Amino acid sequence: MTAPSRDDATLRGAVVLVVAIVIGLALLARSAGGSDEDASTDEPTESTASSTTAGAGDATTVPIESSTTTTAAITGETQVPADITVAVINATETVDWAADNAAILGSAGYVTETGNPAGENVDVSMIYATPEALADAQAVASLLSLGSAQVGAKPTEALAGNGADADADVVVVLGADSVTG
Repeated sequence: MTAPSRDDATLRGAVVLVVAIVIGLALLARSAGGSDEDASTDEPTESTASSTTAGAGDATTVPIESSTTTTAAITGETQVPADITVAVINATETVDWAADNAAILGSAGYVTETGNPAGENVDVSMIYATPEALADAQAVASLLSLGSAQVGAKPTEALAGNGADADADVVVVLGADSVTG
């Protein structure tokens, strides 16, 4: 049996080095080295809200066209709660549910508005925010124990029948999943 030549050993060493570098770069790209764009998945969603105004007898349909929902962790810094207006919309059968949740946010320093939906009640809670308030929307979700609620871009159409969300930075639509005990 003959000993491997010096050229074979050099070649094997170079292959091992290249493989180690490739694996290292792949691991780096998957961890903190990846960009925020790589970490998020945006999927277009489409829904429609409709409303009948009591007493007036006219019906209004407000489409919420193709808003983008962020499904990954939202990054960025939150603002001072007193600088953020949160509209809380009760889209459940539970009386005063928006007011109860707005009180929680108010005690944390947020400016709040309440309203009822410009459409039907919903099963799943949703949070909408302006681009500057996405991190704040996640903080609001945590305060209200809505950690699983999706955060999407705030539509230009009013979601509340009374327009309470018109100037809000964050809009919380409380669905049946938010009602506990």
